[in-house]
Amino acid sequence: MFYQSVGDRVTHWDVDVESATLARRDTISVPSNVQYVWPHPSRKYLYVSTSDAASGNAPNPGTVHRLCAVRVDGSGALEMHGAPAALPQRPIHNSVDATGAYALTCYNNPAT
Repeated sequence: MFYQSVGDRVTHWDVDVESATLARRDTISVPSNVQYVWPHPSRKYLYVSTSDAASGNAPNPGTVHRLCAVRVDGSGALEMHGAPAALPQRPIHNSVDATGAYALTCYNNPAT
């Protein structure tokens, strides 16, 4: 499996290593442009941080900043898992602890 994001869309691709080809499977939409994606340790979820802010928050600080949980089924297909969580500003990184119990989201403006 291979996942790609462009704007507010995340696409699932199957990878054929033998023929060095990709086959598009499905695409989901998230609330705004993808900033960062991190897998849950179980590989059954992806955590997708999104924002409509411009890079560096200037001149547009944006208004839609979210952390989304995305379910990954056995075939690799993606589906939103619950409602996206609102974030206070544009996220630049997110991660999950080794147990998968805690999510961490980082911001650069203001530094938090």
